[in-house]
Amino acid sequence: MKIGIYTASTPIGFLSPKRSQRAIDFLNSKNHQVILGDLFWKSDSYRSGSIIERANEINQLLGSNIDILMSSIGGYNTSSILPFINTDSMSNKQLIVTGFSDSTSILYFFKSSLKNCRVLYGPALVPSFGDFESEFLHTTYESMMNRIQNKKIKYSEKSIYLWSDSKEGWEEETNLKIYQKNKWMTNCNVEEISGRLFGGNLNSIISSYNESWYPKIEEGDILLIEDSQKSIAEIERNISWIFDKGWHTKISAIILSKHELFDDLKSSRTSIDVLNEFMDIYNIKIPIIYNTDFGHTRPMIVLELFKNISINFLDKEITQ
Repeated sequence: MKIGIYTASTPIGFLSPKRSQRAIDFLNSKNHQVILGDLFWKSDSYRSGSIIERANEINQLLGSNIDILMSSIGGYNTSSILPFINTDSMSNKQLIVTGFSDSTSILYFFKSSLKNCRVLYGPALVPSFGDFESEFLHTTYESMMNRIQNKKIKYSEKSIYLWSDSKEGWEEETNLKIYQKNKWMTNCNVEEISGRLFGGNLNSIISSYNESWYPKIEEGDILLIEDSQKSIAEIERNISWIFDKGWHTKISAIILSKHELFDDLKSSRTSIDVLNEFMDIYNIKIPIIYNTDFGHTRPMIVLELFKNISINFLDKEITQ
């Protein structure tokens, strides 16, 4: 498969050249053809290039007969380029777009712009495939390919034995990396709920949300929430947005992923505590499966947005 790599914000190839090359080599070893966008190794201070340059990088990749458009990484300025992306060349093709974190806005843009587009929440080239741990690489890659090939897979905490959000070993190998045993949790005893998967990185959704083109949340949707390097204060603000928008009245369940490098500000409170507080205020009970592996922690399980998904809360299993 031809995989086009775009760098919509953070100049990750410039900042982490060794990890970036490892990730490229890994996908090439799987017999994929990795096509790097023009900005991959470049830097314009805090970003990879100007707004127009970054949009044109994607436009050029779309004209390269690629099968997959994959983000190199996210970054705060990803959504700046959305008005300048031209999808005309892909109007009659089925494109798969992958990414997570701030690339959530790119996923939603392409889903709203291209009828035949499939959007996968994850992976991204450098964070997902630049690790030294072969088991991390295998788990994330296999998950991606299962989604691409539309295989029905049942995931649980047993799918990933050890996980990490440690920044140690990002560029250079080290024995200081911290690993943790996996444990998914739920807040209810509901046997099974099914619905269309919606959501992604909540901070990205809030910052880029535009009702004129954003796909609408629908009755019965299952909401995926994940984030990275935020404080409990920021999490409360973001979760408040869900309730302010009235999404809580439409969703049938929530998948809450692990939060990378979370800062509780010495409060001992977590995202599930904030969700519980809001549910108490609104006098509702939304089934939630949490501490899952669909975000920034590694390895990552890849899911397809806007496609049906089932959650078994008794067995703590998610099937797609």
